[in-house]
Amino acid sequence: MNLKYQRSRSDKQTIIIKLEIDTNPPTGSVFSNHFLNYPYPFSITTQDLPSLFAGKCHALLCRSYSKGRDWFDLLWYLQKRIQVNHTFFKYALEQIGPYSGQILSPNNRWLVEELSKKADVIDWDAAKQEVVNFIPKENQRQLDLWSSNFFYSMLEQSHLYRNKFKIQDFDEDIFSSD
Repeated sequence: MNLKYQRSRSDKQTIIIKLEIDTNPPTGSVFSNHFLNYPYPFSITTQDLPSLFAGKCHALLCRSYSKGRDWFDLLWYLQKRIQVNHTFFKYALEQIGPYSGQILSPNNRWLVEELSKKADVIDWDAAKQEVVNFIPKENQRQLDLWSSNFFYSMLEQSHLYRNKFKIQDFDEDIFSSD
């Protein structure tokens, strides 16, 4: 792989790129093609948002350690009302982690229940410390809310829970009080 970009002699910035290649990915992911124009026209294939959300849910439930960034990302997916690709999620759960080898039919109800259980055991102070540098100073007070109860509430108010575990209503406000 050859990566180059124009920079001045005084630019001492180092760019670190970490590539991870899954040689045995779970089936069920959906891909999208995107066309970009910078630095020159090219196309890139990525997972669609529901598949990415499924991967994030898998990471939240199956990592042997907790990452604050995963919880930060969960909030983003919930606020954007992204649906979970349950096919991809099911195969990922069966392949790696504490659910492997089990016959599962994960749906939104199951996911909300399992994420709520996981929220019970998180060290929220450590999770906040991990993400504080990614959040603009003026928004960092939001991290004061992070706790098990906060994430229970966000999950219960989310499209995953509120719509009787069915397809979301894109016009419904995730933070409405009804």
